[in-house]
Amino acid sequence: MKQSTITPYLKSLVWVSPVLMIVGVILGLALGSWDVWPLVFLLSGVLVLMLWLVSQSNALPGFLGRRSTQASTNVFVATVAMLFILGFVNFLAVRWTEQLDLTENQLFTLAPQTQQVLQELDEPVDLFFFRTDDFRPAPVEQDLLDKYRRQSNLFNYTVVNPRAEPALTQRFGVQNPAGEVHLEAGSRRQLVQILNPQQPLTETQITNGIVNLFSDRQTAVYFLQGHGELPLEPGQGGLADARSLLEAENYRVETLNLAQEAAVPDDADVVVIAGAQQTLFEGEVQALQSYLDTSSGLLVLLDPQADPGLSDLFEDWGIEPLDRLIIDPNGQAVGADVTTTLVQTYGEHPITESFGNNYSFFPITQPIHLDVQAEIESAPLLISSEITQAFPAPREDDPEFTEFDESDILNGPLVFGVALNRPVDPVSDSPWDLNNLDNGTNGPAASDDDVDETEISDELNGATEAEAVDEANISNEEDNEAADVEEPTATEDDSESENLNEDVAESADEARLVVIGNTNFISNGLVNQQLNGDVFLNTVNWLSQQTNQPLTIRPKSVDNRRIVLDNGTLATIALTAIAILPLFGFGGAIFLWLRRR
Repeated sequence: MKQSTITPYLKSLVWVSPVLMIVGVILGLALGSWDVWPLVFLLSGVLVLMLWLVSQSNALPGFLGRRSTQASTNVFVATVAMLFILGFVNFLAVRWTEQLDLTENQLFTLAPQTQQVLQELDEPVDLFFFRTDDFRPAPVEQDLLDKYRRQSNLFNYTVVNPRAEPALTQRFGVQNPAGEVHLEAGSRRQLVQILNPQQPLTETQITNGIVNLFSDRQTAVYFLQGHGELPLEPGQGGLADARSLLEAENYRVETLNLAQEAAVPDDADVVVIAGAQQTLFEGEVQALQSYLDTSSGLLVLLDPQADPGLSDLFEDWGIEPLDRLIIDPNGQAVGADVTTTLVQTYGEHPITESFGNNYSFFPITQPIHLDVQAEIESAPLLISSEITQAFPAPREDDPEFTEFDESDILNGPLVFGVALNRPVDPVSDSPWDLNNLDNGTNGPAASDDDVDETEISDELNGATEAEAVDEANISNEEDNEAADVEEPTATEDDSESENLNEDVAESADEARLVVIGNTNFISNGLVNQQLNGDVFLNTVNWLSQQTNQPLTIRPKSVDNRRIVLDNGTLATIALTAIAILPLFGFGGAIFLWLRRR
């Protein structure tokens, strides 16, 4: 009696077993690990299946001999085999992903330049994607990074949450709250891009970042010393943190004493004057002016309470630092006093284009007046708020600066950071600079011909005035004859000269200058606050002219193959689809009905 009671339940075990197995598989996939519970359900399903087979051992021969059993078994085996094949194919597709780009212009394939750069990698390159918003790249950025990883096994990327991994964030010096992208290969690091919602990560940025990462030449940044500038040392008022930021971005940092060197080194990509307290010597100013006659970059950080003696240099570029001190009530928002300028407004320039409305702050700042000069491109970088005012800077005889007229007060917004650039004269870009021959600081030694000309000039000074006039006339005639001879040659190559000039103009370098009416923002303890470090790094990067990408990857365009139809054609197509084709169907049906009758 008991056996007949248990038998129906044992027969139902055949349905319980697959349910337990399916639950185990779902748990394993959902949890991402095949630990205790998924294995418990899978083993329970197997045990239940074995128990069912034992309970059906007596009826099993007859059951297996039925035609229905054989048909069901074939269907079951075929279904399981099909599911196994599909699962295995999907596993291979996920594990080894390959894409076939069938578009005409290869829209979904990396550019040939990028493929070549990745093929030439001889060591692993890691890209670190720092983002604080949703901790994930945008879909377009994710797809781009996956393409790089599929193209080369030596390229890998990691998405980092700066809040969850502060040690890694500090190692790369990430400051921008919107996020940053860095590359690392061994001990070398390279900033790829500061993220911006309007400017997602691009293939050009990544590829050129890899090229710069493996570049043999390091960008050299020289800090001028000898006039009370901030030292490259730890401690309060030093620039050790700023130096660390530069070295983390693969810059080579050196010191420069122009009183000893007499000229800016040839390998200097950027020269920084960080708060000179004493006036520079005239020869030092001339050396800097000569440096700005070449492809160069100069960053001048001013101390409102000191005069570095660069008025002649500033005048050439149309810059006038104003002898005033900016007062900003918003400075108290960062725990400082009103002499700290809090900035949320930036000019339109590559240095500041990714800053948005984020904060940077500058203790003790002076405004700068900018005059537009011919052939010089200029742009404001740092702009104070509307509630700021600039008062006359304190003097030794009036430290409280209480004696001033109301007309001396400047109302905000005030510009205290400017960026300028101008094309370099091809002649000035040579070490044999004609502008420096007078002072003898640069240029070649006098040749024998020059000595002869000097001796002749001395002899002429002792001759009579008439003889001098005759000599001058003869000289002018010879010059005219020489000009007549050379003139046809120049006209023959007119077109070639024009093409050459166009090529030179396209490839001409620039002299770049940035002046900021503040020095303390890059000092130890402040350069890592808010966007201060980004202001400094972006400025140095722009001055070094490394923003000119060595590789140009043109955006791929989609060919417009749409067929433009006029109204008559559209009406014909609509009539055919809505009326004529249905009428053919109804007509055919009526014809068949009549025929069968």
